[in-house]
Amino acid sequence: MTDGTIDPPEDVLAPVDNWAGALRRRLAGAPPRVAELVAHLASLEDARPRRTWKRRTLALLREPDARAVVADGVRLLARCGPGRVPVYSASWDDRGLIGHPNLGVARGFLWAATSAGDTAVLADLLTVGRRAGGNLPEFSPCDRLTESLIHAPAEWADPAALETLWTLHRDLIPGRPHRRLYARVLPKAADRLGIPPERQAERTVPALGLRADGSVAFGGRLGRGAHWHLPTFSALVTVEDAHTVSLVYADAEVEQRTVHPFAAPHGFEKRHHAETVDWMRRYAKNVLDTVRGERERLRGLAEEDRDRTFEEWAHLYRDHPITGVVARGLVWEFRDARGEVDRRPSDRARRGTDDRRRPDAPRPRRQGPGPAVARGPGAGRRGGRLAGARRPSRCAALVRPGRRSAVSGPCVIRSPRSLRSRWARPRWVRPG
Repeated sequence: MTDGTIDPPEDVLAPVDNWAGALRRRLAGAPPRVAELVAHLASLEDARPRRTWKRRTLALLREPDARAVVADGVRLLARCGPGRVPVYSASWDDRGLIGHPNLGVARGFLWAATSAGDTAVLADLLTVGRRAGGNLPEFSPCDRLTESLIHAPAEWADPAALETLWTLHRDLIPGRPHRRLYARVLPKAADRLGIPPERQAERTVPALGLRADGSVAFGGRLGRGAHWHLPTFSALVTVEDAHTVSLVYADAEVEQRTVHPFAAPHGFEKRHHAETVDWMRRYAKNVLDTVRGERERLRGLAEEDRDRTFEEWAHLYRDHPITGVVARGLVWEFRDARGEVDRRPSDRARRGTDDRRRPDAPRPRRQGPGPAVARGPGAGRRGGRLAGARRPSRCAALVRPGRRSAVSGPCVIRSPRSLRSRWARPRWVRPG
């Protein structure tokens, strides 16, 4: 204790993990009201606090430097390294993020950060969510911390906070016990913000642990294996196109590719645990069911009258490991800020764009009863081409994936409804 200051006692911040040590150094010599705030945050016992706890937190956040201390606590939680921490009275974890004695104060800091309403902490909350959710191999999952990370942003009535929660849901690895919690919390949070169901549907498609190319390996024979499931054999699950998901079994004796129903090679279940082989089969079936659901959902986009910005479409469709594979079977209409139109399969929308060639940002606007288009400066023509791209062929719907051409800057992508005119109807294109 110093003149006019007080250090937090060890029963509030137990020195059992790296985060508590860093936070105690940050709070050294803090004013008594800040120490009172930390002691109040440590009193949180459940994943969701009571109203009296929230009111007291808001009152303490009005003190000078209180919001900065809360932001620093979340930032340290996102940057501190793993360590050997106590999980329960007689068990330890060598890759732990938070020790069991400090779970209450850690969850209190998360709730205080969302109560403060500062969107600058969302990036750190996303990092903490990936650490506690088991997405990173350096950290063991922390289920009790993850529950607060789901509830706190959901009660924060801010679209950016909901976007962070959608990202955590998308990156949730299979087998984690929070899938049902997300399914219960996300629709309520989106409904409070007035987000329509079709926007919720396209933002809640899980990645199921797949990499950006639509595949994931297990074991070490078929590539770098995923850290969140360690079978006694090797396997490779790949989304090959909008209709096919393959599963490759491999061990020292056999390497065999299968498709649905993903039958294991002869004698494979005898050499390995039958439950592990069955888990792999169920996982591949789950990926296939998700692909089928996305295929039907994207078929319905031709009936929608809606535009999307290029950045939104690229994030939700082109770059998604499952939706992106299905989207490559459709022809999309691209319209830039000058109103020039191009229709092409989505795989021809180049991922990298040259900033020197980016047109002005588009301004989407709906029209009357006809198909909706996005209009920008100079818009008004049905034909034309994107700047820097070749004029599309009349057989654009028949182009096979693999041939790429440049797309200049942010455009507006609309559902392929207009392809029912003289161009072509939306149709699926099998790669190859």
